[in-house]
Amino acid sequence: MNVNELREARKKDIAATIEFKEPTRVPVGIEVITWPIAYAGYKTEDVIQDPDLMVEAYTKVFDNLYLDCTTMLNGINMPIAAIKALGSDGYVVSKDGVTIQHVQNTVMREDEYPKLINDTRNFMLNELPLRKFKKLTGSDEEAYAALKESIRLFNIQSKGNAKIAETIDKKYGVPNITGPGGQSPPLDVLFDVVRGFKETIADLRRRPKEVEAALEALYEFGKPANTEEVVAKNQPFPFAMTALHTTPFINKKQMDEYWWPYMKKIVQRVVDAGGKFYIKGEGNTSVIYDYMKEFPKGTFVLHLGEEDDVYEAYEKIGDLSVICAGLSPVQMKYLSKEKCLDEAKRIVDTLAPGGGFIWMPNRPLLCADDVNVDNLFTVYSFVHEYGKY
Repeated sequence: MNVNELREARKKDIAATIEFKEPTRVPVGIEVITWPIAYAGYKTEDVIQDPDLMVEAYTKVFDNLYLDCTTMLNGINMPIAAIKALGSDGYVVSKDGVTIQHVQNTVMREDEYPKLINDTRNFMLNELPLRKFKKLTGSDEEAYAALKESIRLFNIQSKGNAKIAETIDKKYGVPNITGPGGQSPPLDVLFDVVRGFKETIADLRRRPKEVEAALEALYEFGKPANTEEVVAKNQPFPFAMTALHTTPFINKKQMDEYWWPYMKKIVQRVVDAGGKFYIKGEGNTSVIYDYMKEFPKGTFVLHLGEEDDVYEAYEKIGDLSVICAGLSPVQMKYLSKEKCLDEAKRIVDTLAPGGGFIWMPNRPLLCADDVNVDNLFTVYSFVHEYGKY
């Protein structure tokens, strides 16, 4: 098959399995962030300002690793050079020179909930950025120069990311199964970019009414205007999606009050538009299984998290949700090749019959030491061959 035929065959297999029909083979996917750069022998800061080098570094692994799909963004999604130009250290490159870390900082004070609630757009777009990006607080000339440089750097990295996505699709025929149309639950936004982790946890106890009002405001602020159009265009995939950021850290009562009401509305908009909803799990996703049962079979494509038991998940929701799962990077790093293959066989034997299964590790590959490359290649080759129906 040529690359176009191969891409279409892969899309057909994915389209079959998400409808709980048996494809020709188990689709084999992966989620990576900066690991491909390490695999190619580069450092992150060496490539992010050279679009052609970004493509060379990021796609080298596709020459050697069999894949039917990718998930999440293809490329380097953290604009580290651009935000550094604005005076922010929100993202930094780790000591290994490859991994990008998110540095938590609190930009909203606890007495500012009225601003967030009553003037959401102005507060989010005008006030908070000045606290995150220190170079915007200087003179007009200094702020303009910093913003201009940031945009220049951002455009370079964006060009590289676009070329990476195009290369993976056109040269290798590997589709990405996630895309636009979703929305982060507003509690995640409060956690991640507004109040911070510790502060939000405290606010849930001390300021529940203000948090509740803030979540409603953030939900309306973040709601995409074109969900129906995007979902209709992207049938049967890429899927609208979100990730589970706060669910590992809050209790059931808090999820009932602050997380699920908004998550349910986010999912419902996509379902009403005729789409499926992809959830990127973090931690233990079993805490959301009961919520998922409020929607019909086939609504969700659930990418299991680091703490999930594959077989338990399949037993509890295998007849409800498409499951993305496989050997974890930790298993592929520390187990022998023989044990990796035995476990891969067991997973395929258990989850593949009847469709509804995509092979996918439970977390993204970030740095060189995340996985034993030889085991990774061996396992993926095995699943591709053994996963034939």
